[in-house]
Amino acid sequence: MLRVWFLVSGALALLGVVAVGNAPAAAQQASPAASAAAVACTVAPRPVDQLIGFWYGPGGTPAATPPAGSPVASAAELPQGEPADAVAVAAITATTQEVFACVNAGEFARQLALYTDRLTRQFGPQHGETEAQTRAFVATPHPAPPDQRVTVLGLHDARVLPDGRVGALLEVNDPTQGPAPQTAFIVFVRDGDRWLVDEFVPLPTAATPGAGTPPPY
Repeated sequence: MLRVWFLVSGALALLGVVAVGNAPAAAQQASPAASAAAVACTVAPRPVDQLIGFWYGPGGTPAATPPAGSPVASAAELPQGEPADAVAVAAITATTQEVFACVNAGEFARQLALYTDRLTRQFGPQHGETEAQTRAFVATPHPAPPDQRVTVLGLHDARVLPDGRVGALLEVNDPTQGPAPQTAFIVFVRDGDRWLVDEFVPLPTAATPGAGTPPPY
């Protein structure tokens, strides 16, 4: 199984992020909540040969996996910046919703088309997966059962980082991770006319203040 089922289930577990309660109390108003089921996964998939080139070296040897994002000890250590404008928030929200539409549809090559090359290289095959197994897995949709589909609850506290990227706290409901919403800090980079996911910053449970019922959207 590839490590591409990632964004909140696989990825948050992979990055050491666990389920948290509320977004920070100081967060700006969330972007409108929208289930990934309401958005189609229509982005053109990454070519399988390109992915194999990222993940395998000569002779089918798995390539070294770049390290994942560095964890932070508290929400205060997250990258800071000026509030993102409405246009940027709408764009990163659209990307996020389509990412999860692809996650729910099990369309991994399309999901990875919404990540930068740098991030895509981090989510290749696990140890022992052959090139043939990886090709077959990526080329075949693996839709999530209806009761395991992820719902996007919203993006909070979007900010423009000093390097021009935009970061935001993402909150979702992933039934496979329990009833509480799950949160992560996601960083996007502009690529032409859309924004791609470029980085995930691990955030431990204690790093996000607040607990209990999540805020309304």
